[in-house]
Amino acid sequence: MRRDRIPEADAIRAIEDPDHVESEIRDRVNAWKRTGAGWLKVTYVVENETTVIITVTLKGKGPQER
Repeated sequence: MRRDRIPEADAIRAIEDPDHVESEIRDRVNAWKRTGAGWLKVTYVVENETTVIITVTLKGKGPQER
């Protein structure tokens, strides 16, 4: 997030209101949100009612474009 200057609020917004959602291994979820700079991909897991963000990356292509 620091490298791409992604605000924490954008990561939270992607989780709360994603444009696309994918299931991953070990109960991880990828939440995709379109932004002005491309697609924001947030990988997270819910543990005991707590959402733990694993990675946040900015991608040029979205989930359907790969």
